[in-house]
Amino acid sequence: MCKLNCSDLSFSAQCNTAAVQDEWRQLKVLVSQNLRDKTYTGLWQMLLTKDPYKQEYKNILELVKIMLVLPISAAQCERGFSAQNRIKNSTRSSLAVSTTEDLVWISLEGPSVEEFDPTPAVDRWLTSKRARRPDYKSCWDDILCV
Repeated sequence: MCKLNCSDLSFSAQCNTAAVQDEWRQLKVLVSQNLRDKTYTGLWQMLLTKDPYKQEYKNILELVKIMLVLPISAAQCERGFSAQNRIKNSTRSSLAVSTTEDLVWISLEGPSVEEFDPTPAVDRWLTSKRARRPDYKSCWDDILCV
């Protein structure tokens, strides 16, 4: 499957709006007559990266670039705010920004609780030299051995 790279979507901030309708009509004819075998992604990748298309249809392709990067919904953003509100509550209000970002990222993109194996993280925590951490090594060994 072809994927567009971010480098393929550079914006020139110049779009001749008067030419857009003519280019759109020409592009529809081109696609219906010559490019019907292309997938959606393959079609836009070819039009955005190959000459003569990227020159002939430069104005309509500027609008297509914008369309391709617009989110379809705000659901992911809303999930991010919900995760942040769960993580940074009144009892954890002094978390650093970087810590909050890390915890939100883990919440959104990390494995589920059922799939997560905490053993490496616990081992690292137990062997760290943090002065504020009480020595729970013997207690933790008892828990793991049960």
